[in-house]
Amino acid sequence: MIPVILILRALSGASGNGLSASGGVTDEELYNRILQGDEENTFLKARAELLLQDSQRFTGLNTPNECIAYIGSRFRMLSMKADSTPDSEIGRYIIDRFILIHLNKYGDKLECLLLLLRKLYSFAAGDCGIDNADSLQNQEILMPGHLVCSFVKEKFEEMFMAVRIGMLKEMRMDFSKATANMQDTSSMSKYVDRYGMLAGGGIGKKVQHFLSTGNIISSSGLDLMQVSGYTIVAERLNFLRYCAHFRSVHRGQFFLEMKTTAVRKLLPDQWGFLCPVHTPDGGPCGLLSHLALKSIPITTPAPLTGGALQNLDDLLVKLGVSPSGAGGVSGDGRGASVHNYIPVCIDGRVFGGASSRRCKSIASQLREMKVQDEPCVPPTLEVALIPPGA
Repeated sequence: MIPVILILRALSGASGNGLSASGGVTDEELYNRILQGDEENTFLKARAELLLQDSQRFTGLNTPNECIAYIGSRFRMLSMKADSTPDSEIGRYIIDRFILIHLNKYGDKLECLLLLLRKLYSFAAGDCGIDNADSLQNQEILMPGHLVCSFVKEKFEEMFMAVRIGMLKEMRMDFSKATANMQDTSSMSKYVDRYGMLAGGGIGKKVQHFLSTGNIISSSGLDLMQVSGYTIVAERLNFLRYCAHFRSVHRGQFFLEMKTTAVRKLLPDQWGFLCPVHTPDGGPCGLLSHLALKSIPITTPAPLTGGALQNLDDLLVKLGVSPSGAGGVSGDGRGASVHNYIPVCIDGRVFGGASSRRCKSIASQLREMKVQDEPCVPPTLEVALIPPGA
């Protein structure tokens, strides 16, 4: 939908509050940050040059503010903002809502996007393999509360959208009468009853239908791969079978119809998280698993500091990681990333890099710190090491 060079330019003028400044980085700096000093990689050099040459057709889009305003002007209808809203504000809304939403600061978004770009070119050249989508380090458990909250949020948005359309319709028919009615304090409840309760009988009825049938009716899809099978009837054959329902993890109804068996394989990184034995025979074999005995789903982020816990950024620097790019809180005093270093990320934020041998040592030390009597890192910290050649 949006050329990547346009997004890079829009994110390049990061300031401390996450908004973009007037400066930004030059095309030469973007070229060097993509290349990372790997001058012998002719494939990457040719792709980076082609990327920058293709951006020349965007005339007049050089500073971050200009790029953000351009994005906002093209997606004004999608944002559903008022006509008086500036293009720059809509552009920031689009970036915050749709581009690397797990990161708040523009500098972090820029560094992560550069890493994704380098990884894509490396995969196209055959220098790295594709991420295994069946690996647990690339997955999260969708809890019932998360699903219901997302469903209710979407239904609220649909209701407000119906109320908005209804109010605009009345204003077009009789503006003076509609504005007079809006000044009444009880008018909003009337609008909600009139327009928001038309389809499905309200939000409560829709949630009740979802929980009773297991079928989800969604306008956006909620990034889910199936529309049915979200609820099951708990079997009361015996007490242990009944309790097992509350520790079950299903990969999804979509994978039951697949002809390949890759999704059903038992991978080494499932050790300690999923039980390797407790899975049924037949169709759901390997897809319906159960949590291991001491495995506990985390629904809130673990505290990063406090007590004996140390700041992860400072701890990684002490262990030998070289901070680079704009991956920190401020980005001050950080050097350029090097191509022969393995990137080090914290919760999807690029922090820096280190050599392969150093990363292996850091991963071992972090795993030891997790199981200490007084751990200095969160006990729920997930350490994923992907060495070269893996």
